[in-house]
Amino acid sequence: KVERKPVLSEPIMTSKESWGEDQTNVYVRDKHYDWLPAKVLKRRIIDDKNPCDNKTLVSISLPLDFDETTVKHEKSKVVNNEELIINLDNYENSILPLQNIFKKNQSNSTNHRADMSELSSLHDAAILYNLKSLHAHSSPYARVGDIIVAMNPFVRIQDLYSNETQQRYTREIVVKNAASISDYDRRNTSNDRGQTFVTEPHVYETSSLAYAGLASMGQNQAICVSGESGAGKTETVKIVMSHLSSIGSRKGDTDNIVQRVLESNPVFESFGNAATARNHNSSRVGKITQLQFRRAIDSSDLILSGFASETLLLEKTRVTMKKNEKEQNFHIFYQLLASPNEFKETLWSGLIHKRADDFRYLRGSDASVGTQSWHRIISDLASFGIVDTMLFSLFRALCIVLQLGNLAFELDGTNEDGSVVSSNVELDALSELMGIPTETIERALTKRSITARDLSVDIKLTPAQASETVDVLSREIYSCVFGWLVQNINNVTVAPERKDINDFHGHISLLDIFGFECFDSNGFEQLCINYANEKLQHKYVLDNFKSIQEEFIAENIKYSFNCSSLDNSSVLSFIEGKVGVISTMNEECIRPSGTSSSFVYKVRKLHQGSDALSINKWDRPTVFGINHYAGSVTYDAGNFLVCNADTMPNDILNLGSLCKNVLIQKAFLSRSCETNDKQKNKGSRPGRGGSGKLFRASHTVLYKFRNQLKHLISDMESSKIRYIRCIKPNDMMKPRVTDHLTTLRQLASAGVLTAITLSREAFPNKMFYDDALERYKCLDCSNYNDYSCPVDDKKEETLEKLFINIFGQKSNLAEEPKSDSAVRYVFGKTRVYFKHGVVDKLESDRMGVLHFRAIMLQQYARNAIARFRYKKMRRASISMQALQRGSIYRCLFLQKRSCAMRIQLFYRRIKAKCDVTFLREYRAAKFVQAQWRMLKPKRHMKKYKKASALLQRAIRRKKNIDGFKAKMIKVVDAARKDAKVQALQEQLSNENCSLVDDEILRNDSLEIITYLREELRAQRSLVSDLSNAAMEKSKESRLLEFNYSSMEAIRAASKQQNTELMLKNKVLFQNIATMTPKMVQLKQALKEEQVNAEQNHSASKEDFMVTFNSQSDELEQVKAELKRTKDNLYLNHRTHAQDMMKLRDGHDKVINDMSDQLLSAETAQAGYMTKLMDVLDSSQIENDGKLEDPETLKQKRIINFLSN
Repeated sequence: KVERKPVLSEPIMTSKESWGEDQTNVYVRDKHYDWLPAKVLKRRIIDDKNPCDNKTLVSISLPLDFDETTVKHEKSKVVNNEELIINLDNYENSILPLQNIFKKNQSNSTNHRADMSELSSLHDAAILYNLKSLHAHSSPYARVGDIIVAMNPFVRIQDLYSNETQQRYTREIVVKNAASISDYDRRNTSNDRGQTFVTEPHVYETSSLAYAGLASMGQNQAICVSGESGAGKTETVKIVMSHLSSIGSRKGDTDNIVQRVLESNPVFESFGNAATARNHNSSRVGKITQLQFRRAIDSSDLILSGFASETLLLEKTRVTMKKNEKEQNFHIFYQLLASPNEFKETLWSGLIHKRADDFRYLRGSDASVGTQSWHRIISDLASFGIVDTMLFSLFRALCIVLQLGNLAFELDGTNEDGSVVSSNVELDALSELMGIPTETIERALTKRSITARDLSVDIKLTPAQASETVDVLSREIYSCVFGWLVQNINNVTVAPERKDINDFHGHISLLDIFGFECFDSNGFEQLCINYANEKLQHKYVLDNFKSIQEEFIAENIKYSFNCSSLDNSSVLSFIEGKVGVISTMNEECIRPSGTSSSFVYKVRKLHQGSDALSINKWDRPTVFGINHYAGSVTYDAGNFLVCNADTMPNDILNLGSLCKNVLIQKAFLSRSCETNDKQKNKGSRPGRGGSGKLFRASHTVLYKFRNQLKHLISDMESSKIRYIRCIKPNDMMKPRVTDHLTTLRQLASAGVLTAITLSREAFPNKMFYDDALERYKCLDCSNYNDYSCPVDDKKEETLEKLFINIFGQKSNLAEEPKSDSAVRYVFGKTRVYFKHGVVDKLESDRMGVLHFRAIMLQQYARNAIARFRYKKMRRASISMQALQRGSIYRCLFLQKRSCAMRIQLFYRRIKAKCDVTFLREYRAAKFVQAQWRMLKPKRHMKKYKKASALLQRAIRRKKNIDGFKAKMIKVVDAARKDAKVQALQEQLSNENCSLVDDEILRNDSLEIITYLREELRAQRSLVSDLSNAAMEKSKESRLLEFNYSSMEAIRAASKQQNTELMLKNKVLFQNIATMTPKMVQLKQALKEEQVNAEQNHSASKEDFMVTFNSQSDELEQVKAELKRTKDNLYLNHRTHAQDMMKLRDGHDKVINDMSDQLLSAETAQAGYMTKLMDVLDSSQIENDGKLEDPETLKQKRIINFLSN
């Protein structure tokens, strides 16, 4: 575990005894939760056995939401209100850290502050609980000094990253050019210019300040985003990059650049991110993105002109490491497997229908990626010009990596020390992908060529060694792919070189690097990551002290800072010094017999007694520890030399150089050239410190990484650095829940506690002389007039006199520089600087003085207010008496008026009752009349109905008789025709019997007659069907006629109803005529009431208007009802006429159609019969005359018949 340094705590009180008053809110240590809130019950406990012990009694006071917002520890037995005895000797200065108590009458009534400068007590416990409260209230950002602390909320917070929020920060910071003010001034409520900052802590604040600093001062900017895996670094960088792109965009000119900036993030995430046990989208490579800006031609604004990317520490081992459900490979492999089958067939047929379990490097991991992600990455790559052949080479290289992992090795049957590929199918597939013969691949992977002078010896590798060789090759290929991708993106996106010297170019660098890491087992990668964080921490401390010292020099203040607790120069010297870890490791890598144990032994020997080295006698020979700024970390150096050397056998380099894939071939050829140069220098070294050894040392991983860090730090030297520290509240990735131990460890690793120490070593509060005198001269009431309007030269003396009277002592820096914790304030040229807590005490005393004076003012004010209230109450009592007397007389008047109104109401009720009785009688009489009028037409209708039924039966009988007669005629005709045909048949048979000369003629005649007979029968049945159909149609027509007659009856009834309605209308007009005299009488009565009394007149008038309105409404309703009735009658009559016309037309059409059908049928039947008779007659004549040959006659008859 990380060993944290002593607790940073400093109470607001100046006395050690003041913190221990009863019911004081403090924090106490706990091994499971680190810090717990408590209340002091008893300041000091006297123990008879150990009277010298410094102990106190406290009670645990947990917040109400502690269980909901805290990760519970299984072994913890914390109970609320539990009393504990605390040994104060275990705390710094024997003082418990105080809690921050927020007043309810403040504008911000929450139990947290987004700006830590507003906390009266600032220490690690206060920061922990303040961040915890912010996280519980979905406020992920806080400010500690010039560091923005970002707690990962694990949920999307509404409107936190909206366009309105971006525009607000841009407007408040960029537009108002607030970046020209230093960050040190910015921590105060107001600055030299009197401007006030109202923005809450946010990453948009950091990006806006960076853009404004670049635009106003022309200084390059850098934003360092760090944190452990799962803290939200990748998302934070994307948010900052998106905001900077939107600020520096101009419609039309930079749309393409901004689009590429945004599209580069998914590309780097696919190739550089992977799912881990801590994060589903963990960045496995450090990245530096440089956004390049130039000055617009037509304005002073900066517009985005391009961007470049640089990577640090790609985790190549993830390609070949063992996978599981939580630890997965890079995203791009799973996206490749999710590509469409058409693309797979074009790329490599071996990918079709393959899953992650089919490849050893992906086996055991379950990453579900949709085709949408695949199409997105293809589109993003196309925007950087990676299409067609380049895209094909890129993904073929990834296929080679996957296929390399499927190679398995077994012992060679002919040689137990050697190995062979166990699966020829997998080897053939790899040969197809690389374009290299299988024998060459197998030889390079199973044998190692060693050259000694002029002799070359092949050493066979064991299956384990061959598998390790495959993994090395796979990691190197993926590293080449990633480097090639970054280089191609930079070639497309980098800004063009400056052509005009007056053309301003600047950049804002975004550093997305790993945070400080400390695990149970720490390896080479953790050493590199923590080394980079040490360099950045050293840069941060130096920059802050440098800015403070520059300001003090400008103010002519002589003060030396004690930064021994923050200076990590010893750790950096231990790592990168002449005999440091890096040099020692490089030397061991160069030495032929170098081992990890000898490396650790040298480190321990060379740095024995160093504060940076942590030694445990129980550690293994390959284990050593380093006391980093964030805590002690133990490293296992078992594979340090292998990882640092990063060498590849010549067989593997030659194999990669033979590959047909252009991407792999170029990378391995370049690596092969470097290796050849290295070997040449190795053979030509002049001595112990020759150039060959230096060349080999310069090609180690740590040497290259140190140069990268030097280049990064040198670039940051000319840039203004801004820090964003990402914190992961808990490992379960639950929203609004905080793990105390994890959060405090990250705060220490992120340098937040360092920022607090900086603020304490420096003077965080400052004021101008005039402001300080004006604000605090009230604390010395006896000499109040002496501090009014001093001369400019005597302002310092006047303020010194004021502070001596307040504090009782003089500043210790008046004569010589000294570092003393008793220094409370120092004077500069224009301002006075205060230590932490001094301003709080001054403000507290000032509030006490103002409170006392406010009480005195309140006494006089209350006296004046009481006199004013007495006079006001006296005037009010007189007014109330007058109102009471008026109220009594008014009640008497209202009582009399109420009696009069009751009499009137009784009279109106009797009158209304009579009217209702009359209306009821009238309604009953009207109903009787309606029934009587309806009786006579009803009788007539029944009589007409009976007569119409008789007529209809007579008509139907007549029509049926006519139809029967017609059918009888047809049947008789048919019978006669049948008899004639039968007679004709008999005659033909008899004649043929007598004239049996031509048997064929007789048979033909019989066949023709039979055919005609059948046709006749068919025609008869057709005629019969048509007749039946005609009868049906006639029935329908009769039904239509009946309906027509019924409609006539309905029409007559409607006319009669119309007549009745007209009679009703007439009666209504009569009622109106009868109501008119009543209305006249009411008017006369109203006039009489007006004469009697004015109030009675008003009431009568209202009653009359109500009655008149009600009757008018009734009249209007009757008129409207009459109008609607007339309209309905007219519409009904019109609709009825239209329906009757349609019925008549339809009836006539049906009758005409049936008549036409009957006529056509009769015509066709008559034609058939005529033809038949003609044929029979002609055949009889021919038989009688015997004029032609029988065969000729037969043919003619058939031709004539067929033609007819």
